[in-house]
Amino acid sequence: MNLVIQFITNIYLLCLLKGRLLWQRICKIVVRKTPTLPVLDESSGLYVTSNFYTSSPLSPAIFVPKNIWDQIVDKIPSTYEIPNPVSISLFIRMNADAYDVLFSEPESIPNLFVDHIMMEKIMKSIPQTYKIPDSTIEEVLQPMSGSQYDSLFTLEMETPHLFVERDVWDVIMNRLPATYVLPNSAATVNFKPMAGAHYDALFSNAVRLEALFVDNSIWEAILNTIPKEYILPNPETIALFAPMSGQTYHSIFPVSGHSVEVIVDEVVWKEIISSLPKGYEVQLSPVVSA
Repeated sequence: MNLVIQFITNIYLLCLLKGRLLWQRICKIVVRKTPTLPVLDESSGLYVTSNFYTSSPLSPAIFVPKNIWDQIVDKIPSTYEIPNPVSISLFIRMNADAYDVLFSEPESIPNLFVDHIMMEKIMKSIPQTYKIPDSTIEEVLQPMSGSQYDSLFTLEMETPHLFVERDVWDVIMNRLPATYVLPNSAATVNFKPMAGAHYDALFSNAVRLEALFVDNSIWEAILNTIPKEYILPNPETIALFAPMSGQTYHSIFPVSGHSVEVIVDEVVWKEIISSLPKGYEVQLSPVVSA
């Protein structure tokens, strides 16, 4: 029995040893040492800055392998340049700016390229005097422009891209008094007492809200029931809340934060402060990320 146990133990130890050797071999294959990068300087002769191959200096921090670039330079003509003038000449006809003659008010778009074969066909198929936008189309659209009716509005706004139905607007214009404008002065008078700005005197920090309207019958009743010197927020209310502000107790913290909206129990905090030694500061523990 002892021999069997010893045999099994030997087999187990042998398997452990074989397994360890196998893992060591795997690790040597999978885990490779990071290759040592060569020092990039021109003194070694292996690398040179890109300025070595150009007449227009670039950043000296750009290093290239000299043996590879020497082979490239040897295989191209001595007069060869990048970008190649031949390539540039091919792109000139494809640049959208080459067709600015088509537009009455051309805008330069140097980075826009078009199919020059198609554009050449277009140029040949239209009259030499043709412009975009077409003057005939402009004549048709001009009476439909929203700016034709600017006289209706007290505040003129440039709306060059707004077009309206002329037949409808002409009917409207013919039915209105010659002096009629928008907004109508009568409507303005009615809305003025309802403007929120009419009650700015109630607030210590008034914020102009031109588009805010309120029920003036309710607000007039409010104004008639409060003292003339009354303002919002009420100074007495502010005085009550001042000792309850979290900022009142910043002295016990080494780093004072901005906590205007933090309200605390004044009675509790006064007891805490009175029970602490003079000059006491709360020690903030560093935050340790897991």
